[in-house]
Amino acid sequence: MSGDLEFVDGHADTLARYWEAGKSLDQPHPQADLDLQRALAVGLRAQFFALAPVCRGVYREPFSRWALQVLDLLHSAAERPEVPLLLATSAQDIETARHQGALAAFLALEGADFLEGELALLRAYYRLGVRLLVLAHFRRNAAADPTTEPGTRSRLTRFGEQLVFELARLGIICDCAHVAEGCVDHVFELSPNPVVFSHANCRALCDHPRNVSDRHLKQLGATGGLIGLSFVPFFVDAQRPTLERWLDHLDHAVQVAGIESVAIGSDFDGMGEDHIPGLEDVGCLPRLAEEILRRGYSSEDLRKIASENWIRLIRQVIG
Repeated sequence: MSGDLEFVDGHADTLARYWEAGKSLDQPHPQADLDLQRALAVGLRAQFFALAPVCRGVYREPFSRWALQVLDLLHSAAERPEVPLLLATSAQDIETARHQGALAAFLALEGADFLEGELALLRAYYRLGVRLLVLAHFRRNAAADPTTEPGTRSRLTRFGEQLVFELARLGIICDCAHVAEGCVDHVFELSPNPVVFSHANCRALCDHPRNVSDRHLKQLGATGGLIGLSFVPFFVDAQRPTLERWLDHLDHAVQVAGIESVAIGSDFDGMGEDHIPGLEDVGCLPRLAEEILRRGYSSEDLRKIASENWIRLIRQVIG
């Protein structure tokens, strides 16, 4: 494996973990799955840092106040020249971060809850650097239903339809992780841009509602979208979540969606205390790369999975 292999990760909940601990992002955090020092040491070049509307089981309303508090954590760190962190708003920023020896940090909001039914708030978050939005999280919002709502068979609301078009106009990635099946179908009908499932796995291998059906994997492949395969144990296997089983999900996603549509979406700091052995924290990425090669993937395939597929989609949707 080449020593210059780099990684892009589509989802981590690390910002809230740091906020809870009262730490700056440049400080080591042994209790976190990811920190800046370890990330750079293993070649993580870009990370989508997501903020969810719920923290430790409590909805942090008003959501805009919660978002501004936590987004300030990243902005404050990125504004300090001695901190190797770059607030990224384009694909070019990944290259800039590489030259600076820094981590390119993309901001994401996990749920249209943060918009409270107002597209003006989306535009304000965009100005603050948000470049990915998950349409739903754990409860129904003004745009879409989540997979956790019982009997969800609905489509997007009228606001949800407007939101999909505004995401495309601004250049914000539309993320269907957590989103109910009917709403996902509606997104595929409407979105002029490729969409993603930033942190999910394959439902054919693990029948969890958060995982992606083969039908939607095929649509990702046909439209240039991608799935970021997650390290969450119960998305990998209900009985035996192992690294080998994660690789089975990789094989299946590649077979159904195609190698260009498969990437990494770890969900670091968002899966509780249970971790798959060998996928415990950001330090696992080099070993994961070795295991992918051992499965028979080429070095070119590995680069696509590790970083290039995310970079291609970022360039296409965000710019």
